[in-house]
Amino acid sequence: MKTISKIKIRNFKRFKSLDVSFNKDINILIGDNESGKSTILQAIDFVASGSRYKVEQEGLERLFNIDCISEFQANRSYENLPILRIELYLDDIGDHNVCGKNNLENDPLEGIKLVCKPDDNYREEIQSIISDPESIFPFEFYTIEFSTFANTPYNGHKKYISGLFIDQSIMGAEYAMREYVRDIYRANLTPTERAKNNLGYRKLKADFQRQTLATYNDKFSDATLSVKDTIKSSLETDISLSEGGIDIENKGRGHQCFVKAKLALSRQESNIDFVLMEEPENHLSHINMGKLIQLVSNTTGRQLFISTHSDMICSRLNLKKVIMLNSNDQSIATLSSLNDETARFFMKAPNYNLLQFVLSKKVILVEGNVEYMLVERFFEKHLQASIVQQNVHIISVGGLSFKRYLEVAQSLNIKTAVITDNDNNYNAKVDRKYNSFVCDSIKVFSDTDDERYTFEVCFYKDNTEICDTLFKDKKGGATTLDYMLNNKTSCAFDIMECDKDYTIPQYIQSAIEWVNE
Repeated sequence: MKTISKIKIRNFKRFKSLDVSFNKDINILIGDNESGKSTILQAIDFVASGSRYKVEQEGLERLFNIDCISEFQANRSYENLPILRIELYLDDIGDHNVCGKNNLENDPLEGIKLVCKPDDNYREEIQSIISDPESIFPFEFYTIEFSTFANTPYNGHKKYISGLFIDQSIMGAEYAMREYVRDIYRANLTPTERAKNNLGYRKLKADFQRQTLATYNDKFSDATLSVKDTIKSSLETDISLSEGGIDIENKGRGHQCFVKAKLALSRQESNIDFVLMEEPENHLSHINMGKLIQLVSNTTGRQLFISTHSDMICSRLNLKKVIMLNSNDQSIATLSSLNDETARFFMKAPNYNLLQFVLSKKVILVEGNVEYMLVERFFEKHLQASIVQQNVHIISVGGLSFKRYLEVAQSLNIKTAVITDNDNNYNAKVDRKYNSFVCDSIKVFSDTDDERYTFEVCFYKDNTEICDTLFKDKKGGATTLDYMLNNKTSCAFDIMECDKDYTIPQYIQSAIEWVNE
């Protein structure tokens, strides 16, 4: 099976320099907005396609990294003109024309590359332009080259690895649909079959023109009716996909995405080596999302690259396959070292905002609804600042899940404060239980007094008078504390709305202060 083992990017869009290694089966790209997920997919698509048209259509001025252009402007010389370079390192190609040392590693490896550089044939013209400090960057004098690591040129008609790009952001675009249908058509038919079909299609058009249209031409004195027979009007441009007799372009976007994915993933005999999927969760219902995940999970024989903002996709497809990007820098993090059991846990566990956790820098983990409702209010009260301003996230995961999340936090160095009850045994239920996870970036906070075994007890003992007043008309014949223990969520809401100057339990104060340091 042909696969992409690695990509190296230089001066392409937001990446001045980026190296990413890939899994042979599934690669899940996650990150915040503008982190570069789409950029990596586009880079793969550009190089694999060998299409100058794709690059030119985008425009070099939109493809070059801004920082490299700025650096050139500060030192304008021909030698300092930046070069855009994208290399795909391949496995199992089995073609000597692909293997060579013409790569950034300078080792004999299989691979293909896209290089955009100044065209030496226009050296004098370029030097004349850049000698003027007021002139704009000479993109027009750059050349676009596709070649293997053996320096063998290639193009869209001779590709060494074949893929499909399913992009939800342009799902409704006529061009995007036409390109997808053409790619899926080519992937499932041999060149001989396509040639025969093209010949038959042209014959049908010629017959229609001769037998039908020609009968009306005596109505025109200076012109005749004819059928277009150009590269822009051929079988591959006119063909479409239908389901149940209805063109999928006339169906909902979610359904379009699902049909596209199904076609791309289910036909193992087709000539498709990899599939790129840009945020496939867009426009999909929960049911179809589940079907898509099942479809992806069962796919073999091709490599998958999926960019997503979906917790469901991220966790259900295996956290160990995640590649995480960050908009604040150009570093890459993975969860490949994650325990297999933990990865399986997240595949089956409820959706606890895992993706939010993975993408966070500072997190407070809490057990349930009560703490989730109150800790944000406590944070604002204690620090006189919002969690949004301080870039802190509060995530409810359930006490049984703390260890799973802490393993992820260890792998990604996420600053994580755990707020938990001591359950009448601080030494066993807190100290010894989480001791192996505690480090500079992880700390567990709980009341050390076993008699203060849960939040309601702590809050009541610290604010007895306030609680007795706050709940006196609701508790009936019960004690205030019993009422709070038996009505935790409603009491939490009342505390959240309370404007009294109550005392926040010390262990929660400590957690808030530590995570905000």
